[in-house]
Parts: sequence; C-alpha cells; structure tokens
Amino acid sequence: MYTGHITREEFGVHVFETVALIHGIRALESQIAGAIHAEQDRQLQDLKARRLALKAELAERFKALSDDDTASILQRYPYAASM
Repeated sequence: MYTGHITREEFGVHVFETVALIHGIRALESQIAGAIHAEQDRQLQDLKARRLALKAELAERFKALSDDDTASILQRYPYAASM
C-alpha cells in the first residue's frame, strides 16, 4: 500500500537516521529556547546535555557516511555543518 512517504530502506537507513538526528537536534534547540524564556533552569540543563549527546552522535554518523551522502545532506541542511 502506498502511503506517500519514502521508507528508511528506500532512502538509505544511515542517511535517514542522520537526517532524523538533525531534526531531533533542531527540535531540542526549540525546546531550549522555550526553557530559557520560561526561566526553567533545571530543564534547560537537561536539554543542553541531551543536545550535546546528540551532537556527538551526529559527528559519528557523519564519519560513517560516504562523502556523497554527507555532501547531499549538507546541501539540503546547511545548518547541520555547524552542529
């Protein structure tokens, strides 16, 4: 049955998971901004720790990808280079 969505196998599991990780980091950054605005220091520290761990995981994922896959991801998500 066609759902209109590409599967992770069609996309490439490693590329798919790397892109999902990038989106996860962006979502955490939004949550961090909310915690700053609400002055929730304890939650802010937890979110920052999670972001740091995800950034380390992203660096490892980029190392495992081919140069072509990395270039393709960075072309589509240029902000990922600064993560």
